[in-house]
Amino acid sequence: MFRSGSFDFSVPAPIVPCESAHDNEVVDLVDISPGAGGAYPGEEDAQAEANEKCDAAFEAFLGRPVADTYLAAFVVFPNEADWESGARVASCSIYAEEALLGTAASGSLTVPGSALAVLHEVDGRLDVWIMDASTGQLVENLTADFDGALLRSPATWAPDGTVVAFAGKPTGAGPGNDGDLYLASTEGLGIVAILAGEGAGEDRPAIGPVGTVVAFISNIDGDEYDIYHVDLGGDDAVTRLTDFEDRDSSPAWSPDGTQIVFRRRIDGNSEIFAMNADGSNVRQLTDNPAFDGDPNWSPDGSEIIFTSDRSGNYDIWVMNTDGTDEAQITDHPADEEYPWWSPDGEYIAFQSTRHGATQIWIMRWDGSDASLLAEDAPTGYPTWSPVTLDG
Repeated sequence: MFRSGSFDFSVPAPIVPCESAHDNEVVDLVDISPGAGGAYPGEEDAQAEANEKCDAAFEAFLGRPVADTYLAAFVVFPNEADWESGARVASCSIYAEEALLGTAASGSLTVPGSALAVLHEVDGRLDVWIMDASTGQLVENLTADFDGALLRSPATWAPDGTVVAFAGKPTGAGPGNDGDLYLASTEGLGIVAILAGEGAGEDRPAIGPVGTVVAFISNIDGDEYDIYHVDLGGDDAVTRLTDFEDRDSSPAWSPDGTQIVFRRRIDGNSEIFAMNADGSNVRQLTDNPAFDGDPNWSPDGSEIIFTSDRSGNYDIWVMNTDGTDEAQITDHPADEEYPWWSPDGEYIAFQSTRHGATQIWIMRWDGSDASLLAEDAPTGYPTWSPVTLDG
């Protein structure tokens, strides 16, 4: 912690709204108890009391000890000269190395027994990790043996939780190969390629509810990306589902496997569309000049969650599956992206920059009790496991 006995308590500190960029936030002002006869208690006692009370204030504000976050603590307590001038409080602040937007406050929500797949970066390398949703701890690196670089897209789960699909560019990839698709075992059986060496780019794999069909995007038939699927339970035939002049991306299956929701770029803007699983009946769900993307179905198939910057920055929204009743779930100046529902529909995981760096947060389905789950950063693109952590 940073502490000072020379802070000038007589000069008011400049105050800026939390919505503006800032690197520190005052969490609380705590009283310092006087010594005998109202005298200064001594620097050691003042410091000890300030630390104890501020630690409690930080934990209440952040939902965890400040040491378990990406933030630092800044505690300022009065020295004897300050005390003689009338100062009787200590200031409890948090400090971030990267700019904060909005309050850094957090709940203490966790989901015991659940797990997430996330992308975590260390020294410039991305890997798919299993994260414990009860502690936020990274418990297993599924792609440590992958010889190449992962693409920045969510890793999706097979319905039985035995594998996750991810996209990566292998070391030594030839010209035009911007990425391939792979399956990583969650049971220690290694990594296998789904589509590799096709001389094109494949990305955004989404395993369907059946478990053998994987939707993805590729530019194998042109300059722009379209949506395809491959049936791994058959002859591995690849079927093209969209043929649009601009980019289609981010496919996500409905729980019953009959529909796919996706993002389409139109005249430089991004909107959300849906179609039947065979590519028919394409219909537009959003129509807004802002960005709309990262769609994902609710477990009961009644709603679609997505990211939009129509409020000025990236926040999380929800709508009915026909595009009606759009509603904003998060409203924070930081960027919130890549939402993913828990299998029971009670929680939503997402990535956020509320503490300056990209980290995993969770909240209840209605947006309440938003809580930092994982201290590690940068970490993002969460997808919820369909089975329990020990399943």
